[in-house]
Amino acid sequence: MKGDFSRKTFNKKKNFSGVYHQQGHVLLDSDFNEQQEITKHFLRTFIKDVIGPYGAPTKNAGFKITPSKNGYRIGAGHYYVDGILSVNEKEVQSFSQPNFPIKRRSANLESPEDEGIYLVYLDVWERHITCLDEPEIREVALGQTDTCTRTKIIWQVKEQRIKKRIRKKPKRCSRFFSVPLRISSGKMRAYATAPEVNGMASPSSGYSGLENRLYRVEIHKGGTTNSSEPPTFKWSNRNGVEAAKVSEIYSNTITIGYRQDKSANFEKEDWIEIIDDWHVLLGIPGSFVKICEIEENKIIFDLSTLLGESISEDSFPRKYNPLIRKWNDKKTPIHKVIPSDDRHHFSLENGIEIQFTEGTYISGDYWMIPVRTQVGVLWEKDGRKPKFKQPDGIEHHYCPLALLKYQENQYTLLSDCRKFFPALTDLV
Repeated sequence: MKGDFSRKTFNKKKNFSGVYHQQGHVLLDSDFNEQQEITKHFLRTFIKDVIGPYGAPTKNAGFKITPSKNGYRIGAGHYYVDGILSVNEKEVQSFSQPNFPIKRRSANLESPEDEGIYLVYLDVWERHITCLDEPEIREVALGQTDTCTRTKIIWQVKEQRIKKRIRKKPKRCSRFFSVPLRISSGKMRAYATAPEVNGMASPSSGYSGLENRLYRVEIHKGGTTNSSEPPTFKWSNRNGVEAAKVSEIYSNTITIGYRQDKSANFEKEDWIEIIDDWHVLLGIPGSFVKICEIEENKIIFDLSTLLGESISEDSFPRKYNPLIRKWNDKKTPIHKVIPSDDRHHFSLENGIEIQFTEGTYISGDYWMIPVRTQVGVLWEKDGRKPKFKQPDGIEHHYCPLALLKYQENQYTLLSDCRKFFPALTDLV
């Protein structure tokens, strides 16, 4: 969640049931947001306890998979995954999903390359939405002032080839479905190291910055730490809120429009990432360039500093809502994830240090690090040491929908994997 937040305080292990504001006391964004998370957690847990990990209402069952000439169709209706409601407003083709733009330019990805048996499954996750993504949520009467952000349920129907041999039509899909299909096993921790004074650690908090901030560490390119191409990460000292909408790309010049945060300040030598809806929805990182000049709302970048695919109107078309985002570190914006030991750590700035564990990291995984001038890094501890934590997001939820056989450029339905539940009034 790339918003201008102070910190995230919700912790389901505490079993809090509500947040109550006191008269004459300051109301923080973290208090309001924690109430949102408490309510959301209760509702989803309740729904999951009642209907199970996934299921569809019998009278409005959605996401029926039907083979068609060019792939398969996804039926309209509702489906619940881990208590989260997914709504398909109308029947769509597999290659025309509203939040899964697998067709782009000349790409034709609606059919698999290899013949065989495929598990069709539903991937559900929450996307953080700002006024850069949905301009309609901004109150124009307030001018350039931004207010609240949103979260949006994203559903995507995907396929996974099954290597097991199937001799007859299966009655159940459970033995072909493994959860989770996509999850990070890697963890991170953050802390502040107090500077030494006369050979002894200073009694200060270790954080030498002058402002209370929310840092963000985000995985740029996913991967496994023990591979030849390990994952990489980027970081921001303002939770990634320094972003602006792209209105035009011409040669090495980007013209920007509305900014997410009016205090966002792009400067010469800053590294910016250009990204759009296509990259976000497919979990693909954007491209980096370094700013060499700024002329009013035009940002001129150095082509020789390009990291990633080329930057042009073709690579980042306007229909996919491109934007730029500032990340910190003047030298290079992307760093390798190196598993920690007692000696290895990565220094962000102002005494803040992070460490990673071995494992798999997914592009888009992120950790938020609240820091305060008085106490340093606010981080859960395991005894006296900071605890290694799984990412704060993005959390994906999965369920099987169907088993399909793909042969001679045609799909055949082997099994409908959906589960159903009746309305309580139908049981009376």
